[in-house]
Amino acid sequence: MTQLDPRPRARPAPSRPEARPTSGGWFRAVWRWHFFASIVVVPVLLVLASTGLIYLFRFQLEPLLHPDLFGADQPAGMDFQQPYSAQLDAAERAYPDATLLAVAEPRSEGRATVITAEMPDGSPREIFVNPWGGEVLGSLNPDTTLSGYAVRLHADLMSGVWGDRLMELGACWALVTALLGYYLFWRGRRARSRKPKSLRSWHARIGAVAGSGVGDAPGLRAAVDRVLGSPGPGARHQSGHLHVEPRPRGRVQPRLHAR
Repeated sequence: MTQLDPRPRARPAPSRPEARPTSGGWFRAVWRWHFFASIVVVPVLLVLASTGLIYLFRFQLEPLLHPDLFGADQPAGMDFQQPYSAQLDAAERAYPDATLLAVAEPRSEGRATVITAEMPDGSPREIFVNPWGGEVLGSLNPDTTLSGYAVRLHADLMSGVWGDRLMELGACWALVTALLGYYLFWRGRRARSRKPKSLRSWHARIGAVAGSGVGDAPGLRAAVDRVLGSPGPGARHQSGHLHVEPRPRGRVQPRLHAR
């Protein structure tokens, strides 16, 4: 005789649906990426902005730091300047071992003529000549000036390849940070409407405007680096009007080049 089991069979538990990421989870994840990326981006952008600003105003800053070299007052009763050949001769007599490369015309009245040269050890040198009297006022290494340090920091943090990679990484992540910030700006519009004067609301508004300029940061920096790297040694103070063909010794004949 067959016996039946009186106990009811247990029904299998219904399978729970897989948890899907909610919109709030995406918002928090994007916020974390935006925050951590800014740790790398903000210091790099501060260095790029400050050094670029110094280089932009180098023709105003360097004369203030070296007035004895850049200044050349016009003597009373003299209305003509010495020819460039005479000024080149004076620079050659003062630095006979230097290779004269270029001449920068005075950018304004009361400024000295800047002659770019290269020393025997390969270091750049800028020689300042009084255009009125034709005497040499002095010289300096452009890499050791304020704008010279700014250029080197702007390029690679004065650290070679690793510094250049760090600057490029920060500049590229600036674009990622801006895109993430725009997502947060769109998602947080309701919260800003409730607290329009909060710190987060001000951060969102300012970032929305600043992000439009950050979008081309990598391309802009690459273009600036090409411009900064294109001149020869000591070209940081040149006005770019008059250049000479480099010769190791003897008289250098100036030639005008259209730019």
